Amino acid sequence: MRQFALYAVLAFQLFSSSLLAENTLQSSFRLEESHFANTSDPSYRNLTKQLSLARQSGKKGIVLFFASDACGYCRLLIMNTLNKPEIAKTMSNNFSFIQLKDNDLEDITYFNGEITDVLELSEKLNADLKPTLVFFNLEGTPVYKVSGLLEKNDFKHMLDEVLLSRI
Repeated sequence: MRQFALYAVLAFQLFSSSLLAENTLQSSFRLEESHFANTSDPSYRNLTKQLSLARQSGKKGIVLFFASDACGYCRLLIMNTLNKPEIAKTMSNNFSFIQLKDNDLEDITYFNGEITDVLELSEKLNADLKPTLVFFNLEGTPVYKVSGLLEKNDFKHMLDEVLLSRI
């Protein structure tokens, strides 16, 4: 009986520590709200409206970030790259950043007025691989796409290239 109680205590401690680790991981891979376009605004899913807001606020374009909750590489990109202060500052100063998750069922109004959903839009932009970031200029033309995991320095180099030559 004593041995069973010891195993029960050890199992509980192991379970509790794994829950704590998971909750810590969950909170650490969330992007800061300030990185995104205002999701409480009903026009958040209207890319034409978002483009207009980007112009008004002096941004150089829009970035659509295609991600999935189940994507480990998406989590790593957020934790190790997008949440780094210098990357976050450059992104928020230059782009309206819109995250689209593959389990999102709400309609999106594309730049040409077409109503679509996240899956159709990701297919249209060849953004089936997650994570994918698609950069658009202020005319709504996709000018750069990057898929997969990039470390901070590689992402910064790519971002500099986009800012210097593509937008």
